[in-house]
Amino acid sequence: MVSVTYWREYLPHKSIGYHLKAEGHADYSVKGDDIVCSSVSVLMYTLANYLEQIGADDLVGTDEGDFLIECKALYQDEAVHTAFRMTVFGLSLIAEQYPDNVTVTEEADEYTEEEN
Repeated sequence: MVSVTYWREYLPHKSIGYHLKAEGHADYSVKGDDIVCSSVSVLMYTLANYLEQIGADDLVGTDEGDFLIECKALYQDEAVHTAFRMTVFGLSLIAEQYPDNVTVTEEADEYTEEEN
């Protein structure tokens, strides 16, 4: 099963850390022919490439079997916020269609000890 986790952390200086992780394999079909895994991968790669294209701050991404995409943005940066929300929305639609193969969890926002 692919387990997707999305969370944000509120950081000092009016910025937000965005995090999206996808781990595992959908096991819908054999590796290489798995449309569910491919769908998750397409959304994750699209997000990573879009964030790189717009020059997102502190962008980190890994795709060694699992995906982790992280970046920082100012509160008012709607492009980054919307990109993550659209990706999570798309992943949630896949999870609705294939509940035995994908789960999506949105964790509660984290706050640093400093006031923002």
